[in-house]
Amino acid sequence: MNKVDEIKPLADRFARYWCYDWAGGRRLLEGQVDSVEEIESDLYEVKTSTWAIDLETANLELSKEIHRLTTEDLQLEFIRGGMGDVAPGEYVDFEQSIYPILTDEPILLDTVPERVLKAAVESYCSETDFLWDFFEEDDPFAFILPQALHPAVTAVLERLCREKSKELTAEDAAHRHKIRQFILIIETDPPFQVESGKKVEFIPELVGKGIILLSGMPHDSSPSSHVRASGFKKWVESQLAGGRLVFPVKGVFAGNAVDGVLAVAVFDISRHEAEVAARSTAIGFGLFIGDDFMPQFISR
Repeated sequence: MNKVDEIKPLADRFARYWCYDWAGGRRLLEGQVDSVEEIESDLYEVKTSTWAIDLETANLELSKEIHRLTTEDLQLEFIRGGMGDVAPGEYVDFEQSIYPILTDEPILLDTVPERVLKAAVESYCSETDFLWDFFEEDDPFAFILPQALHPAVTAVLERLCREKSKELTAEDAAHRHKIRQFILIIETDPPFQVESGKKVEFIPELVGKGIILLSGMPHDSSPSSHVRASGFKKWVESQLAGGRLVFPVKGVFAGNAVDGVLAVAVFDISRHEAEVAARSTAIGFGLFIGDDFMPQFISR
């Protein structure tokens, strides 16, 4: 084995771990040695090519570099540090070509290896929120792709969008199932249980038109959620002042544990009033019991 053949694996590692400017939100996709030539005793001219994706511009960048390195240079442990680092050996030349992967002139990408182009789209979509640009506001599970992209780009985007759509559909189904889970104790005297999907077996007296079970707890840490909780507390106080019976509830409300002053059952309330009250809560869900004693899920 000659010296160049011996040095080739080290040069390959150099191409993958040293070459290319790592600053500016770029991601290396592929690095390789184009050639290794011994120009003096233990001094090699190494020509490399690296492909990377700029996550800020969606530009695919091909960088060709020339370095002159000794065996000792190539044996160093390379750490990706960024543009402030100084390369070992002698940095000879640099040439870069830019390929916008989202161009509406797909012929510009015909010279890019398909494996690199697909990896670029994968990397760009995994590191950014770009896929959301294709989903419709009216139907969050449907997407529309531009017509003028390169076929390889379109193929990857279509696959990723289909995967995202399936993921969103599954998440939505799980969410819908969760928010319909209610197992609550209304703390009347004696208390009684309300469970979603099951007829209430014992109510001491169904006062007026119906009963609404609501949770006015903040849904998250956002200011708007806390404002809604404050408004719900005032609404409960107004119901008490108006003579309605209000009892605490505890248990599982829309899939979450509740046991507090803002989880209540309000008696003698119409279905319409109940729906309005549910819309005013941060979570937006509630349970209504009418004269058929079957809990009904309501939401905004």
